[in-house]
Amino acid sequence: MDAEFKRRANPPENVRRLHKGVNVAFLGLLLHAIRGVDQSLPHNMLHGFPIIRDVPDSGVYRATDHPLTLDEFCDVYDAIMLTNEEWMQESKRRMRHKYDVAMAASFKGDSRALDLMKEVERLTLLEVSQGLCAPGLNEFEFREKNTSVTGDLQARPMPRHGVFQRQKLDDDGITLIDKIRAIDDARISSTNAATRLHESLVTPNCEFSARVAAEFARLAQDEWHPPQRHA
Repeated sequence: MDAEFKRRANPPENVRRLHKGVNVAFLGLLLHAIRGVDQSLPHNMLHGFPIIRDVPDSGVYRATDHPLTLDEFCDVYDAIMLTNEEWMQESKRRMRHKYDVAMAASFKGDSRALDLMKEVERLTLLEVSQGLCAPGLNEFEFREKNTSVTGDLQARPMPRHGVFQRQKLDDDGITLIDKIRAIDDARISSTNAATRLHESLVTPNCEFSARVAAEFARLAQDEWHPPQRHA
């Protein structure tokens, strides 16, 4: 049954990697049996998760109120999509300028910016090898994949850069080195502004399990009565 579901869905390669090793049919049956709140999960595992525009509420996370009505948001979204070509050219200019500045600094003996760019490239290729993201596209491939039949560009590239988080131990277990994380800038590309969420996508912190256990202990204490001794 699971193989038949996946065959009929015929998902793109990136979605196929997402549900690799996951029995989607069993997942659907399990969610139905336990009356899970996110009944759309099996469908999204087969067809891909919505990550832009008006993203439906899964019911899993804390609900939030978006400042814009749906009609107001659609106006903002349409206005942003009209600037896709303009942003494509601007993002190319930014990348070229960033590279030129890094190279100029490197020629003067300061290679920090260039080294950071190389580390982001290494991290990105590592994510590709692990199946966490698709291989990169050049501009022609990007346009071929994301251009509508009317010739309009339907996607916006997100610039990727590195940020220093903290220091970590090197492979030798002794030397401290800077830990760098690759960031996709969804704010500067207006991708965030083109997304309307109905819940706060924040996972529980490390205290969650302890607080749940403490609440169970409190409830058990309140309901427990010592046995009566009979004379």
